[in-house]
Amino acid sequence: MTGDVPRCPNPDCREVVAVGDQYCEGCGEPIRREQEAARHQGLEVELAPPAGRPNGAHPRPDRETRGPSRVRDHVEILLPSVAGVSDRGAERSRNEDAVRVGRAGSLATTLLVVCDGVSSTQSAARASQAAADAAITSLAAALDAGGQDVEKAMENAISAARAAVSSIVYQPQAAKDPPSTTLVAAAIGGGQVTVGWVGDSRAYFVTESGTWQLSRDDTWAADQVAQGRLSELEAATDPRSHFLTRWLGNDQEIGVAPSVRTFEIEWPGLVVLCSDGLWNYLETADSLSEMVVELGDGASPEVIARTLTEFARAAGGHDNITVAVAALGVAEVMRPADQLVLDTGSGRAAQGAGQG
Repeated sequence: MTGDVPRCPNPDCREVVAVGDQYCEGCGEPIRREQEAARHQGLEVELAPPAGRPNGAHPRPDRETRGPSRVRDHVEILLPSVAGVSDRGAERSRNEDAVRVGRAGSLATTLLVVCDGVSSTQSAARASQAAADAAITSLAAALDAGGQDVEKAMENAISAARAAVSSIVYQPQAAKDPPSTTLVAAAIGGGQVTVGWVGDSRAYFVTESGTWQLSRDDTWAADQVAQGRLSELEAATDPRSHFLTRWLGNDQEIGVAPSVRTFEIEWPGLVVLCSDGLWNYLETADSLSEMVVELGDGASPEVIARTLTEFARAAGGHDNITVAVAALGVAEVMRPADQLVLDTGSGRAAQGAGQG
């Protein structure tokens, strides 16, 4: 009976979908039962965007029959002191980024996840969404249960994201690699920020005193600079600069561990996660700091995430843009400090002379 066959909820598509699918293969439409499952697990997330964009800017185009899904053109997920915004950008035909935000551990820990589907691979949009959903679900479950080290929970969450991407069915093609995505995630609570990543989506800590990049890009350029073979300028201008050295997908070498680091935070500020659709337009970390500071002390994560997204669109918007922001107030950090130093070797933020 055709009525019993699960189909895509997009009325312009209605393609048959498999049980467990999160997105329709034909058009990319979210399968709503996944939204209900996330709510059942207590995650404060939304799979669908609001009806329109803020202030009516960049309205969503009409749905294209059997074309790229318009559902993810602009997504906003908002919680108190937390915001996630993802936008298709000005040039791409579809949004292959994904964002998730939530809280866990009796709401004491804030969770942020940003994924950027690798555009040269199959089902990139589906890969990013599967990774983001799996990572935040795994993190929330581990932290709600308690008794697990946050770094271990982060490692397991990235492993779950890798498994989710690797399970996506695809047809081998010479021109397209298997589904792949980058991922960066943060668990924020108790005066600490634990960051995990694979790929070149980034995590920053932003304060009035300066901005620090908490992650390190898994790219050819970053490796060349780290090995002392090229200067930052030389590596950045090389055509291979953005080539990924690590990603989530079943063609990544088995046993490649994610990068996970914990930083002690003693000063109020913002944790900002983003895809390269934003940071490609920022020359330095201080550029990000200047933009945020210009918005004023009262700027909410929602305003900051929207402003950074619109900045990237106005700068060219050649790629999908995703930004997640969490605010850390005085009560949420270990103790106030006159200045902040981030020792990226030990992962400790402490008093001392500021650095950018």
